[in-house]
Formats: sequence, C-alpha cells, structure tokens
Amino acid sequence: MLDNNPLKTAQLEKRVADLEKIVKNLETELKSQRQTFERQISDLKSRQGVPIEGNSAPKTLPNKIPMPKTGGFVKPIIQPKTTAGSKFGFSATKKLTGSGLAINLQNNPTVMSLKNDFNMFNSLAGRSLIMARDDFVRKYSAQSFTCSNSDDLLSNPKAAPEFIFTDGGEYWAIQLTDTSFAVVPNLKAYSEESHTARAMSQIFLSNFVGNPCEKIRVEEPAIFDSIGDKWTCKKKGKLSLW
Repeated sequence: MLDNNPLKTAQLEKRVADLEKIVKNLETELKSQRQTFERQISDLKSRQGVPIEGNSAPKTLPNKIPMPKTGGFVKPIIQPKTTAGSKFGFSATKKLTGSGLAINLQNNPTVMSLKNDFNMFNSLAGRSLIMARDDFVRKYSAQSFTCSNSDDLLSNPKAAPEFIFTDGGEYWAIQLTDTSFAVVPNLKAYSEESHTARAMSQIFLSNFVGNPCEKIRVEEPAIFDSIGDKWTCKKKGKLSLW
C-alpha cells in the first residue's frame, strides 16, 4: 500500500534533489581534475620535446641551430675541446664594437627561455630541484666547466682565471651560435669561494656582500665567444642573490 503522506513525499523529493546536486558537483570536479591532468601531461610532453597532438614541433630554434628531440641544442659546430679534463684559455671582458652582438644575444628568445627555466628550477627544493636541473641540462645541452686555478685567485683576486671542462663544475655553457655561448652558474649556494676562488666576480655582476646565499636568480647570463681554445667574456652577466 502506497504511503500518501505529503510530508514524507516532500522529504523524499528533497533527498533526491540533494543527491542530484551532489552528483552534479562530482561531475564538475571530475571534469576539472581531468582538464588539470591533461594540462600537466601536455606540459610534461612539451618539456620532453614530444610533439603535442594538433601542434607541430619547431624544426629549428630562432637562431637556426637544429634542435634534437630532447629540446636542447646540438653540440657546437665550431667546437672547442669540451671533453672532460680539457682546458681552455680565457680573456677578460672586452669592450664591444660594431653591432654589439652580445647585447643582441641577451635579448634572444632562446636566452630568455633558458633564463626563465633556470630561475624556475632554482626556486625548487629536494627531488623536484634535482629533476628540474637534469631537465635543464638535457634541454639546453649545457656543458659544465670549472675554474682550475683557484689558489692563484685566492692570493690575487684579479688574476686571469683558467677553466677546465668537467662534470659538476660551477658553470654551464649553452650554445647560442657557432661561436657564442650563454654562461650561467651551476651552484647550490653562492659563497666567498664562489665569488673569488671560482672567478664568479669576474664573470657576473651581483649584490654579493660576503654572506653565503642559497638562492641565485639570473637577471642576465654572461655571453662568451669561443674560437678554438680561446674564450672571451664579451659581456658580464648579472645575478641577484639572497
């Protein structure tokens, strides 16, 4: 026998309406999460150089240097000896003449991209930082080098630094053209040793006053020119430290 109690009927109808609202909210939340996951997958594919459906991956960078699947640069066409342990000469910053190539390179879209990527990963910590650093190295084919005459610089901070290519060095060199490179620091922290003994003060302008700084922001990378084993810092970079 059906219950014709109007009050009970109204309660059941309200319950049904509440359930429908809950289902609708769940559908909305599911749709939102799906869109978020799709964006994350798209961003991950983009960082790894995987073409996204509906978009064709660029075949070359703006400066016409071919780009491999990882999204980084190829090895320099006119390449100095970059095998681990090889040394290269260095000249102090020289005044630019002519068109000011180094200034133009600092405004290059590729330089802007690597600067943004560097500052992004350097704001992370832990495993996320390690993974982001590895992605940066692969994406830009960053070559690691270090200052090899630290003792000389400690006794004479104005001495000309000497560099050697090695894993885990304090610098990354990233190819821009056949003979031009952007240089950024490869440091976990900026210290007095970095500033003096590792020649950072000769490569970058910064707000360093003597206290160790764990955060490094690249305002401008340094621009180097290389011809054979001779490298010249054409324009100093700029760092913000805290």
